[in-house]
Amino acid sequence: PAFLILELQRLTNKLQHIVCRRDHFGVHLIGALHVDHRHHFVDDIHVRAFQCVVLQSAKPIFARHTFCRLTAGGGFQEQVAALGDAFAIAGEFLHCDTINSGHINMTFRATYRKPDGTTRRYIFQRVNDAVFPCPKDVMHNVEKVTNHIRWKMLRVLKTPFRQTLNLYSARGGRKYLEIPGSGFWRCYNCIENTHTFDVADHPRQAYEAARAFGAFQQLLCDMNPEDIHETIPFFHHTRRRFDHLEKAAAADSHGRLNTCRKELDFIRRRERYVDVLLDLQERGELPVRIVHNDTKINNVMLDEDTDHAVCVIDLDTVMPGSILYDFGDMVRTVTPPTEEDEEDLSKVRMRMPMFQSIVEGYLSAAHGFLTQAEIDQLAFSGKLITLEIGTLSPSGSCRSSLRTSASVQMPAGWPCPSSTMIEPHRASR
Repeated sequence: PAFLILELQRLTNKLQHIVCRRDHFGVHLIGALHVDHRHHFVDDIHVRAFQCVVLQSAKPIFARHTFCRLTAGGGFQEQVAALGDAFAIAGEFLHCDTINSGHINMTFRATYRKPDGTTRRYIFQRVNDAVFPCPKDVMHNVEKVTNHIRWKMLRVLKTPFRQTLNLYSARGGRKYLEIPGSGFWRCYNCIENTHTFDVADHPRQAYEAARAFGAFQQLLCDMNPEDIHETIPFFHHTRRRFDHLEKAAAADSHGRLNTCRKELDFIRRRERYVDVLLDLQERGELPVRIVHNDTKINNVMLDEDTDHAVCVIDLDTVMPGSILYDFGDMVRTVTPPTEEDEEDLSKVRMRMPMFQSIVEGYLSAAHGFLTQAEIDQLAFSGKLITLEIGTLSPSGSCRSSLRTSASVQMPAGWPCPSSTMIEPHRASR
């Protein structure tokens, strides 16, 4: 009937210009459903498909171009200045320099002149989305943790003078900036008058680093682990790593197995360690807490004059887990007189005074919330994490090659750290 055709036409017009909000593609789609706009609709599909192909093909070019400009000196000062504008940093941009100490993220330190003539520095950092496939989850975790620490120190501990990491908001209110082709960027305050060490030179430095990580965990012990995302699944699942190593050895895809049988046998003889903490977690004897997961000494900012711990940094790996992996990684990385990637194993040894300082520093800050089950496993955790890191990454890929399992070799006398060294500190609980 004529009246029905008229109503259908009116409905088409409403769908085209109200629902589609005058978007040409939507207008032509609705029109085509009403046996109209068919040719326009097909043409629009072809145009959109062409645009999509071009944009998808251009993304790697945009990324490479932006990366080159940021790293090769091709106007990267201007690029960082633009980042400052995006984060609404007040003042005049003066200059920036690259911070090369980290292995994961791209980091710049920018200097600004404030209206009162003073200068202030800020940290701009690009989150590595090759390591962290979900940068938004990483930023969620960092924001949650830094907010909780700041609240705890200002409202509960009443210590506003202590320095903490602070995320600045980008225009629009979010704590990060997503730039097409250049990834996720964030802006931190710069912790001034501090420095870091890659290797502890004195037991006092080990004590301060351990105390800082213990205090970090103490500040987060009342935070719900379910509020934090697991950004790297199975990060400290030792059994999973061990099984991946066995699969890699069985496949021997690069023909290198015969060059490292000694190291592989070393790991296989210690398979009994693999499930110790996992079984305790499965039985509910070890609590799930929010932990740092990268407790190297260079992730603690120390005061330049006193070497007292000021601030824990590098929070990208903060996830739910066990404090024992944090403590164990301190033992692994702080007790040797070398960096963790040292290839000359004759230089690698365990310095017992450093271990003692780690125990004392950590328990001085963390003893109030630790359970007895956690304390009982502190000494063992150093042995376990060294074994774990000497095998494979959680994804199953080798850290450099199958031969890197040689790094798990422990010096003679390694079992010396025992619960007897921790026993005197239990009375202070």
